[in-house]
Amino acid sequence: MQFSDIEIHPSVPREDETAWPETFVAPLATLFTVPSDWDFTDPTCRGIDFICWPTVAASSIEAYMPEQGGIPGWEDSLLVTTLKRGSLYRLPLAEDGRSLRGPMERYFQSENRFRDTAISPDRQSIYVATDPGGLAEKLGGGTTTRMQDPGAILVFTYAAGAADQQGGTPAASLPAPTVTGGGGWPWFTAEQAGRGKAAYDANCVSCHGPGLMSATYGTPLAGPYFDRRWRGKGVAALHAHIHDRMPPSRPASLPDQTYADLVAYVLEVNGVAPGEVELPPTRALLEAMTIPPAKD
Repeated sequence: MQFSDIEIHPSVPREDETAWPETFVAPLATLFTVPSDWDFTDPTCRGIDFICWPTVAASSIEAYMPEQGGIPGWEDSLLVTTLKRGSLYRLPLAEDGRSLRGPMERYFQSENRFRDTAISPDRQSIYVATDPGGLAEKLGGGTTTRMQDPGAILVFTYAAGAADQQGGTPAASLPAPTVTGGGGWPWFTAEQAGRGKAAYDANCVSCHGPGLMSATYGTPLAGPYFDRRWRGKGVAALHAHIHDRMPPSRPASLPDQTYADLVAYVLEVNGVAPGEVELPPTRALLEAMTIPPAKD
């Protein structure tokens, strides 16, 4: 028998999860499960498919519940490190401790494998231990074995907007998070939409026209057609449509970041206001976003 990440050998016993006879308790959250029909093959990963799967390989959980002080707004949270994406996720707990009070937030994204955390006595510094090596996801997609900070202890210190250097140990004020999960309208920046316009003018305008309202060959990407076709649907569906079909002669040939920029531009033209966080190029993260209805 040959092992495969994708194909399950017929001799392997299987049982539906619904066959479990005992009481099932739903998790607080998942990082990040996907529908059963998800395509787990990603050519970007060149056969190392599991690195590109949406799940993030959570490696530790830290309860952050300072009795006083600490990082403002972080009270009663779970901090989760991940191996595949070199990040720390914050899960804000509701008062009952059995649900979340808001969306997950992602911090410190890097090309590392984050193994574990420790918290300083004043609860304002987060120490992160990294693996000395291994496989991780590259920031631009694909895989890497070159770690940014191999076998290190990183410290991130809340300093109200100013970096705090302590004894030569690398430290940084906590950056703005990337919000993930929990639903909601899409986010992107004006700068990202500008990059999307440049990519559109270079690759799309001949078919869809300068105003996204179609020229000779392409369907409209703005106006009434867009409203009927895409309003209320997931941003991931729009991203998949553009990524998997465009340009027609060479679909999926542009960089992942470029496709995210194109989606940001299409959203901006259709009246979605930009914000302070870029639209991520990872389709799994787009699953939580919905294209809002048209404004009256």
